[in-house]
Amino acid sequence: MSHSNGLSRAHPAGPPRPSGPVLAGGGFGDDDRREIVETFTHDLGHVFDFPHKCGYSTFEQTPGMSCTTNYFHTWLHKLGTHLGPGGREVERFGPGKSGNNFCAQHLRRIRLAHLEGNPAIWKW
Repeated sequence: MSHSNGLSRAHPAGPPRPSGPVLAGGGFGDDDRREIVETFTHDLGHVFDFPHKCGYSTFEQTPGMSCTTNYFHTWLHKLGTHLGPGGREVERFGPGKSGNNFCAQHLRRIRLAHLEGNPAIWKW
């Protein structure tokens, strides 16, 4: 029998229960998990009104990791030339590897956002 909320009496709503540390017989592979995190962080950037194609590397020391806001084909700025608008050079045909993290500029903007002052958050 189903209630008006669509839940059956056999499975009543309740608090979420964590699964075990390992999903037996299912789950996602490493590449799938990486892509899920990449998609999540990329779309989180849209919450902060970040555009696509910033051209920066991630904050990590790993060379060639692209900011998560970049598309896979966006060329990255050459390191050392990205600090000033007049001196930016791109690494032609060098999109880097898709990263799960933001670049330093995006992380700084997140830190300065002061979400606690956004009235839309308090209307949930």
